[in-house]
Amino acid sequence: MDELKLIGAAFAEPEPTPEAAAAKGRDRLLRLTCEARTARLAGARRSWPPRCRSGAVAVTLTGGIVVTQVSPGAPTRVPLHT
Repeated sequence: MDELKLIGAAFAEPEPTPEAAAAKGRDRLLRLTCEARTARLAGARRSWPPRCRSGAVAVTLTGGIVVTQVSPGAPTRVPLHT
C-alpha cells in the first residue's frame, strides 16, 4: 500500500504559489474578455445610439400630433360651455 502512495506522490502536481494562481486568474479573465468582445463584434448590428433613437421618436410623435391637429378632416373643437 505504501508503494501506491509513493507513486501518487511522484505524479502529484505541486500546489500553485499565490503569484501563479493570480496569473492564471488574470489570463482567464483576459481570455474571457477577448472572447466576449469578439463575439459581440461578430454579431453586432449597426443601430442608432439611444440619444438619436429618442430624438427620432420625439420628432415622429410631434409630427403625428401636428398632422392630426392641422389636417382638413380633423374634427373642430366644440366649447364645453355654451
